[in-house]
Amino acid sequence: MKIYYPAIFMPGVDCFELEFPDIKGCFTQGESINECMEMAQKAISFMLEGAQNFPVPSKITDVDLSDYPKGSFVSYVCFEVA
Repeated sequence: MKIYYPAIFMPGVDCFELEFPDIKGCFTQGESINECMEMAQKAISFMLEGAQNFPVPSKITDVDLSDYPKGSFVSYVCFEVA
């Protein structure tokens, strides 16, 4: 089973930072968007490993970016339940 969570990508000084609004405390970063996406999939796996219940993903259109830095955007990241 695959679950798609919205992730907020934020431009940093020399990297991209990422957070999952639906998974409390789940953050990561990468030097490029591609690396950030790879790290995001690892971060989700780490946070949800062994969980019995998974957070319900928000709709991507419901994510509010008004408090985030200019250039931030939202994209889905896939979590594959083993």
